[in-house]
Amino acid sequence: MATTSNLRRVNDDPLTFPMDSLRQALAEDYSNQEEKWAEAVDLALARMEQGLYRHLTKGVAPDGWLASVEQNGASRQVAKLWQSESDLLKRIAHLREETQQAMQCCYFTTHRHARAAASLARASALPDFKSIRDSAAEVLATVAKSSETETKLIQESLNTDIGVGD
Repeated sequence: MATTSNLRRVNDDPLTFPMDSLRQALAEDYSNQEEKWAEAVDLALARMEQGLYRHLTKGVAPDGWLASVEQNGASRQVAKLWQSESDLLKRIAHLREETQQAMQCCYFTTHRHARAAASLARASALPDFKSIRDSAAEVLATVAKSSETETKLIQESLNTDIGVGD
């Protein structure tokens, strides 16, 4: 039977701090300091990746929110949400690769003593910071939407268990 203890609390939610961290990193103005901006975004994305992984792990635990929701016949919705969040982990990993490449490119451009590496960095495409920012903002929006969907599924599960409307 689902109880209110199954509802996620802000303090217990492994996504709260990473979301705030990413939101803050994206809002920072690092004019002419792209390497620092990319570092801040990469750190925030690493936190988001770790938080999402912990969130998914907690969800599949025997007493996790997935168990209570699935007991009430929402298996298809849960599977779809689970797949969406798993795909999101892959998107975050790819975006982290982009931010790390951007940091390397900035480093080689800034530190002229690494001439051989600098020529390699120049040969590759310059980092598209706007694209990185937009993709990270999409990650935030997707996590927020997933959290809303989870909350809705949990509430529906509680209403079904309690017999609301009977």
